Amino acid sequence: MERDQYPINGHKHSARNCIVEYGAATVGSLNANLQFENAPFVLLTNCTVRSSLNDAIFCSGSSPRIANCLIANNGRDGVRTANASNPVVTTAPSPAA
Repeated sequence: MERDQYPINGHKHSARNCIVEYGAATVGSLNANLQFENAPFVLLTNCTVRSSLNDAIFCSGSSPRIANCLIANNGRDGVRTANASNPVVTTAPSPAA
């Protein structure tokens, strides 16, 4: 399968209904489970991003859309930004009791 062969709602760079966990390194350049640096438009929908040693999502020069995602139990920030990033975060579901 070619990269971006099956876009979600017309978006080539997207992920939905996924779990991303236990990312980020104690040493090195990775600061988050998901790290976007000068990335094109990215859409994350209905994902769980959890248990990072640092940030759940780190954006540098990138502005992903994060919709209906659960971001929990990370060592530092849920969404951390740098270098004119402007992510759009909407409607996070409540964790199950």
